[in-house]
Amino acid sequence: GAFDNERVVLPLTQYDIVIDRDSPRPGQQAFEKMTAGLYLGEIFRLVLLDLIDNKGNLIFEGQDASSLRKPYCLDSSFLAYIEEDPFENLSETKDLLERTLGLKATKPELELCRRLAELIGTRAARLSACGVAAICTKKNIKSCHVGADGSVFNKYPH
Repeated sequence: GAFDNERVVLPLTQYDIVIDRDSPRPGQQAFEKMTAGLYLGEIFRLVLLDLIDNKGNLIFEGQDASSLRKPYCLDSSFLAYIEEDPFENLSETKDLLERTLGLKATKPELELCRRLAELIGTRAARLSACGVAAICTKKNIKSCHVGADGSVFNKYPH
């Protein structure tokens, strides 16, 4: 979890910077904050708020989005649920947003939420793979088996 605490190698988004700044341990566990299940939902929440507040109210126009203002109100299971919903209709995602956040989403907003969940999950998976590859490279390991555990590994789709 402490890879690149100096923040000179990994590409950071503005959302990563906010999560680190507001965390109990700023400047520590940088890699974990980009890959762990606890933070994936928070990244999703921050992006949605940015689209609402700073990008000209691009989504959920005219709706009360106050449910998104509570930090860490979403976890990785929220994203996993969205990713498991078939892209053709996203009806379960629509129900999830209404039930959990009180937001009525249009088809383009549902598609945006789906793609955002995919991007966040894929980034976390790729960064995790980079961590393993970095250790193998540093130790000059040509072949190995990797054990993995945790809620994201066990429950997240794909």
